[in-house]
Amino acid sequence: MRKFIALLSLGTALASISAQEPSPGPSVHVVDRAAFRALQGDPADSLYRAAHDLMARGEYGRSAQLFKDIAQKYPKSRYQDDLPYNEAFARYRIGTARELETAAHLLEPRAKKLLGVVPASNDAPEMSRGRIRASEREVVGLYIRVNQALALRGNGDAARIVADAAAPRANSCDGEDGQFKRETMGALSMMDPQQALPILKHVLDKPDECTAELRRSAVFILGRRGDAEAATIIASTAKSDPSPSVRAEAINWLPKLLGDPGVAMLEDVLRTEQDERIQRSVVHTLATSTNPRARTAIRAIIDRKDAPLNLRREAVSGITPGRATSDDASYLRGLYARTDDEQLKQTIVSAVARFASPETDEWILNIAKNPNEASSVRGAAIGFVMRSGSVADWIKLYDAAASFDVRSRIVTALENRKETEAADKLVEIAKTSTVPSLRLKAISALSSRKDPRLPQLLDEIMNGRKP
Repeated sequence: MRKFIALLSLGTALASISAQEPSPGPSVHVVDRAAFRALQGDPADSLYRAAHDLMARGEYGRSAQLFKDIAQKYPKSRYQDDLPYNEAFARYRIGTARELETAAHLLEPRAKKLLGVVPASNDAPEMSRGRIRASEREVVGLYIRVNQALALRGNGDAARIVADAAAPRANSCDGEDGQFKRETMGALSMMDPQQALPILKHVLDKPDECTAELRRSAVFILGRRGDAEAATIIASTAKSDPSPSVRAEAINWLPKLLGDPGVAMLEDVLRTEQDERIQRSVVHTLATSTNPRARTAIRAIIDRKDAPLNLRREAVSGITPGRATSDDASYLRGLYARTDDEQLKQTIVSAVARFASPETDEWILNIAKNPNEASSVRGAAIGFVMRSGSVADWIKLYDAAASFDVRSRIVTALENRKETEAADKLVEIAKTSTVPSLRLKAISALSSRKDPRLPQLLDEIMNGRKP
């Protein structure tokens, strides 16, 4: 019996048909009007359209009967080849054993010729794109789905059809079934943990690409349980699941569930993992953990000069005041002194700036003033301390700077200062700078400040008079 259920589950995950349950609004089963116009003159046109409209409204029984009537009344209609598919779909939606058997019978002549030749469809029905014929993939997909439903009702012949069709469709995903299962996960989260556990384990034991979202949900539900058995399952998933998103979800729970051993597992992952997405997930988890060993691990990553630069920057960015220890700001300032890379320096300045204090502002301001620092780093520093320091300091710094980036940042800083000296310097820059973009930026700053001298300044500029 267990094998039988597993077989049906596999078939469900593998088979695919893209027809969707109609909901308020246009349905994928309503054929594009342009397609109907292309077939004007077909005597079945209005009835075919009416049958699809009935399908869209969920009148499956009436829709199926009308498709059947069209086939009998208009045997030479251009719609004839697809009438069995449409009727079968309507009967599949009704879902009784009798209707499913009829649907299978309708699809069988065409589907059996195609099984093993074409994969089941994962796409929207071609009818919704203005074409009349149901594709071969859609026919195969619906035939498999109908037989799955019959197999679940104990039909052995249908189960064999599903089993025979499963192997060639190993990479096929059933969109409708997957959506239903994802919505069903909510019920699992509210079940008794011991009853839900074997079901969640079974979900995680099927690591195919179609069930990645289901597995992520399963990990989340297990993580909320917080017991040793759940932690063991999550640890295994973090190491071996083929999906980076599922592994990332599992990685996020390890320090919470396992403490120091969980952090040790993450450190091991960083030493061996080549996928940058997984590396970043580990760094993010360590950086946001309150576990003391996690904070030590983050510093170890930052200090590793052989680690990828992006990973080190990610680790630095993860040090935030909300989770940091009292000496983290001091550690970052010391790291800055040991660092040569400009990008890493900018990231450190940004991280330190989040520890707002007079000491922090003074440290960043000194970087902004230091002519030996790279202009990109000085510019970044200026951006974080625009309201610190005296206006006189900013003016001196502007005059001494030989970098456009530094001067541009100082203009922004002056715009945000209320002192008269700041406005005076902006007027000077607007009049005398040899860089047009800096002059424009100064004019924009004066406009934002509503400086009364701006009209005269613009008149001088527009009329070519000397300042």
